[in-house]
Amino acid sequence: MHLYYLLFFFYFIIACIGINRIHFVKNAGLSNEIVLSLFSIKILAGLFVGWVSLKYMPSGDYWGLNKESLLEWEMLVKDPKNFFTDILFNPYHHYGGFFGSVGSYWNDLKNNILIKILAVLNNFSQGNYYINSLFLNFFCFLGHIALYKIFISIFPTKKWLIIIGCFLLPSTLFFSSAIHKDLIVFTATAFFSYAMFFLNKKSNKKIQIAILILSAITLLFIRNYIFLVLVPISIGFYFSNKFPNKTFKIYFMVFGILTSAVSFIHFLLPAYSPLLIISKKQFDFLQLPCANTELNMQILKPTFLDLFKNLPTALNHVFLKPSVFDRGNYFFSISKIELIIYQIAFLIYLCWFFIKSKKDPFFYYCILLVFFVFLIIGYTIPNTGSIVRYRSLFFPYIITYLICTISRKDKQINL
Repeated sequence: MHLYYLLFFFYFIIACIGINRIHFVKNAGLSNEIVLSLFSIKILAGLFVGWVSLKYMPSGDYWGLNKESLLEWEMLVKDPKNFFTDILFNPYHHYGGFFGSVGSYWNDLKNNILIKILAVLNNFSQGNYYINSLFLNFFCFLGHIALYKIFISIFPTKKWLIIIGCFLLPSTLFFSSAIHKDLIVFTATAFFSYAMFFLNKKSNKKIQIAILILSAITLLFIRNYIFLVLVPISIGFYFSNKFPNKTFKIYFMVFGILTSAVSFIHFLLPAYSPLLIISKKQFDFLQLPCANTELNMQILKPTFLDLFKNLPTALNHVFLKPSVFDRGNYFFSISKIELIIYQIAFLIYLCWFFIKSKKDPFFYYCILLVFFVFLIIGYTIPNTGSIVRYRSLFFPYIITYLICTISRKDKQINL
């Protein structure tokens, strides 16, 4: 046990020395002291998630994935060829169900990729959960930096508010710091957004395109519905940068074409209908064991009419849950308080700042990303606990905008 402590602090010191030497971090405009403080908070969050999950959910995914990686590590040491090839093994004897959540090679691949990564890291961590958390959160911290770079270029006088929005939102910090797919999803989405934002603003476009492709592929295999949401939004954002005075019209046209395409596929190729994918994903989630925070949901039929009928329920679940009337544990209560604060901030923005605030193309990118991802979550996820976890990864995109917009422009803290 003492060896693990020594290893952890050794790697932590190396990480602290190295984080400020990375060019991507150095040119973010943050001092070394701020970077080290934020990085330390990120690592502590990862340790806290590990401790909480071990105490309250020892058989959950967080420790379960790390445990499975130990078997893969043994295979890597004894049979490296099989380690790299068995990821292609398909127990279902078919490659259908790319968007499925149960009985699908592609769904299993999400965890298998992470387990393989952990198995490689085990060569350095000796399989210790907390050291693996340190390694993964070193990578994830760069995702926070990517978001910071975007927003500081939009709000150059709001450094400390942007730090809060990009690094310190409680639920985002918590769920993006665990050994889980959420950490990868958060980081890949942040890098995708970073590459899209700076694609036409930085001289080296090849690097931005490489980041864009790599993060898009990651999302396609780890959480494909986010990739599908990002495609039309990114097209709209790209052309909005070309014609900034026609941003609203461009997004309207893009989603008009998208709606037509969805209708075309639904009626002519019903087996590939996006409505069928959403309803099947909800059905798969409903087949899982009931959670303590289970919600009453009607089975969603793959029709436009049923989608419309269930829209109020979906919006209620994803934007208003957990409510003040919902019972839960200590962490559930923190989620309620956090959500209420965000709701108040949104109402303040809507009532006093929405009409007057300047809306650049990235504002539409953020608001549409959050809305459509939240909508899919609301339609498909049947328990509040999972909703809190899934949506937490996207709060920085909208909350950072809100707090930077509603803060007074003549006030800035310089430290």
